[in-house]
Formats: sequence, C-alpha cells, structure tokens
Amino acid sequence: MKTTGQKSARLETPRHRAPAFRWSWKLVTVTSIDVHIHGTFFLLIAFLAVSGLVAGQGATAILRSTLLILAIFTSVVLHEFGHALMARRFGVRTLDITLLPIGGIARLENCLLYTSPSPRDPLRYLVCRLLLEKGGGGGGGGGGGGG
Repeated sequence: MKTTGQKSARLETPRHRAPAFRWSWKLVTVTSIDVHIHGTFFLLIAFLAVSGLVAGQGATAILRSTLLILAIFTSVVLHEFGHALMARRFGVRTLDITLLPIGGIARLENCLLYTSPSPRDPLRYLVCRLLLEKGGGGGGGGGGGGG
C-alpha cells in the first residue's frame, strides 16, 4: 500500500501536473514540455472572424487573417521554447507553455530557489533573474514567458 508521501510525489511529476490556467487544453508535448492553449484564444479567432463578416470582408479575407494569427502564435511558441530550452541548459525545468491571446507563458520550476540575496550559484542566479524579469514573472512557479 502506498503512503501519502509516495502518492503526492507521484502527482508532482510533469505528466500529472495541472496546467497553469483554467480553461487550458493540452495541444502537444515537445521535448517533455506540454504546450497548452487557453480557451480565450478561440475567442480571439471568433472575434476576428465575426469582425470580418460585419465589415463585409469575404471568406478568403477572414481565412487569411485567421492564418496570420496562427502564424504569429507559431512564432510565439518558438519564442517560448527559446526560454524553455535556455532554462533547461542551466538546469531549470520548464513545467509547461500556455498560449493566451496576449502571448505565451513558459512556467519555470525552480528559479525561485535562486532569487535569494545570497545565491548559491551566481551564474544560475543571473540567468533565472533574467528569465523571470524578461516575462515580468517572479511569482509562484516561475515566469519567463511573454517577453
């Protein structure tokens, strides 16, 4: 029979971790990093489509603007993977990446261990602070995305 400690340790693995945001769904896993999309992203696409219809644009123009948004968010995903892979190089694990209508967020795991006034490893401290400040993060679970 498993003890409570073993059960909670099992739930802490990346595969059992909940996404950062409610209304987020997993799209894909790349290099053991889950990529989620937030439900409001679909609202953005619907808004653009309805705006195009109201403005009298044809279906081709609406399809073109939707493809443009998808292309932009493809580059956002690549940008967030840049944060994630650089963090991995310095021993910081990325929990997941979430796409929002305003951009993407890469959640980093253990940067908060290196934000004390007397860091154990100055280079890791510098990299983590840059990753956190870049995305305006620094709260629970890390930051590093969106910038």
